[in-house]
Amino acid sequence: MRRSLLILAISIILASLATPLAPIAAQTDKTARPSCVRTPIAVSLSPTAPTTSHVVGWLCRPTRNVRGDAIQLLVSGATYDHHYWDMPVDVDRDRYSYVHRTTRAGFTVLTIDRLGVGESDRPPADQLTVPVHAWVVHQIVQDLRNGKIGGTKFRTIIGVGHSLGSSILVCAAGSPSPDTAATACPGYGDLDAIILTGWLHQPNAASQAASRASMHPAADDPILRFRHQPSGYMTTRPGTRIRNYYNPAYADRRTVATDERLKQTVTTGELATINLPRDPIYSRAIRVPVLIVVGAMDTLVCDGNTLPCFSSAAVSKRESPHFSDQAQLRIMVVPKAGHNTALHPNAPHWSQQTNRWAASLRHTHR
Repeated sequence: MRRSLLILAISIILASLATPLAPIAAQTDKTARPSCVRTPIAVSLSPTAPTTSHVVGWLCRPTRNVRGDAIQLLVSGATYDHHYWDMPVDVDRDRYSYVHRTTRAGFTVLTIDRLGVGESDRPPADQLTVPVHAWVVHQIVQDLRNGKIGGTKFRTIIGVGHSLGSSILVCAAGSPSPDTAATACPGYGDLDAIILTGWLHQPNAASQAASRASMHPAADDPILRFRHQPSGYMTTRPGTRIRNYYNPAYADRRTVATDERLKQTVTTGELATINLPRDPIYSRAIRVPVLIVVGAMDTLVCDGNTLPCFSSAAVSKRESPHFSDQAQLRIMVVPKAGHNTALHPNAPHWSQQTNRWAASLRHTHR
């Protein structure tokens, strides 16, 4: 009898010791959400601007900071805010969160609402251009290096852009040039690497024109929060995003519906300058590693004939002449994905590869 009681007591003790392990096992890196802090950032529209504007960002730190003082700065495309990088799709948020996967890879992330979208200030539409955004990115990069954002002096800063955001990074990333032809995008040379998504030098002109034709003044849109948007702020007409930004045969309709609900604006100034950085004079001035990620079905920069995107080799043939050897250009083609590579079902696959590439970089800032 005593032996039975002793065995029972030992079993109870072992069970009590084992019980706490269950919730610990559940808290894996895969399931834990990053810790994000809303962070207003004061910027100017030019070096001589008399007023201050405010960009709102979200500084997200990893559960395990294995990348030290490295950070990825995420810049969204036209008609998107920070939600492009962390789309709250109820059915599978992790699949559509570049932020989650990148912090899980050990990187700190700063995702911003560009001026003109989300919670950031809205300057007059004609003042909000790609070169202005590039100047704003430069200010944010300097604040990250100086410890003004989050208290950490980040040593390695990787810019990650989508579409318009990629144009902004190309405009900002080049080394400063005395060439007067480059003064529209003077370059600041203070990023350590850039990842360009949804962007190639030569766009599909017909698809780009159709995309612009699908826009109307934001104040005319049925979404009530756009009712008081300033003049010159545009957005996509209801129901047009799936054709412009997705491969309809592959996209999840629930993701597209969330995208429609959270859509943002683009200004006439941005539209007028979005193609400016496609002049190779700017990309050839980039002296840091460049990774280009493009969807094989991205109709805004690809077609099946003159603008092929069916393989990395095909895209490399198009892009390599426009970059210097110092850019160490790498190309990644995402099968089946349209323009929004981060919002198609295979997003986790390419972002894992992107983060491996980012982790392999050596510090390059001088």
